[in-house]
Amino acid sequence: MDKIIEIICIVDDFYKNFQSEMQKLQKLPESSKKHRKRPCEMSKSEVFNILY
Repeated sequence: MDKIIEIICIVDDFYKNFQSEMQKLQKLPESSKKHRKRPCEMSKSEVFNILY
């Protein structure tokens, strides 16, 4: 069980770093519309963990 948790943490850390680096590279113009945060959705890193 500890190995599974360790792997999930590693994947989560990787994805957070990957996501921030991709945002830096894309540098998309920010829209003037405000987007609401949806706390009931799974994060991308959670989906990534499930898929792999």
